[in-house]
Amino acid sequence: MISKKTGVYFCVFIASLTILILLSCTEKKQVVTKVKSPIEIENERFLKGEGGDVDNETFRVFFSSDKYEVIQMKHLENIKRAADPGGDKYMMQELEKHDIMNEAAEGTFGVSLYPDRGTPHKIRPKKVLCLDEVLLLVEEDIQRWKYEFPKKRIDPTNFTIKYRVYLQKKRPDEDIMKEVREKMKTKKGKR
Repeated sequence: MISKKTGVYFCVFIASLTILILLSCTEKKQVVTKVKSPIEIENERFLKGEGGDVDNETFRVFFSSDKYEVIQMKHLENIKRAADPGGDKYMMQELEKHDIMNEAAEGTFGVSLYPDRGTPHKIRPKKVLCLDEVLLLVEEDIQRWKYEFPKKRIDPTNFTIKYRVYLQKKRPDEDIMKEVREKMKTKKGKR
C-alpha cells in the first residue's frame, strides 16, 4: 500500500512532467540561416548586374569551378552567345586546377569580331585580372565562344565582356604544397 505522502509526491511529479512536456511542445523552432561571406554577397551582386561600367558591358561572366554563368547586358536583339554546356563544364574543370586559395577577381576584356565571320579577331584586356595564372584561361574561354546574330547582320563587331573569377580553396595545405614542390622539381629538371 502507498502512503499518503508518497501519493502526493507522485502526483506532483506527474503534474511537473506534464507541464514540461507541454512547454517543450509549444517552444518555437529556431530557423538556422546561413550567413553569406562577403565574397558570396559580391558574387550575387555581380550576377544581378550591379556595379561596374554596366553601360559598356555586353556580357558578364561568373566563372568558378562550381558555376559558370553568362548574363547579357546589352545588344540583346543583335548578338547572342551560343550555348555550350560541354565547353562551360570543361572550363570549370580547368579552373579547378587553380583552386588553391579563396580569392575573387574581376577583369574586363575588349573583343573584336571579324565582320565577315563573327568569330573573335582580337581579345584585349582592358582591366586585367589580378590572377595571372587564370588570365590565359579566361582568354581561352572567350576564344571558344560562338555567337549568333538574330538579325543576320554581324553587329556589334566590338564589345566588352566582364569576368568575375572566383577561386575556392578545396584541398588541404599539405596537398597543395606537395603539388607545388613536384612542379618545381620538374621545372628544375628541364633546365
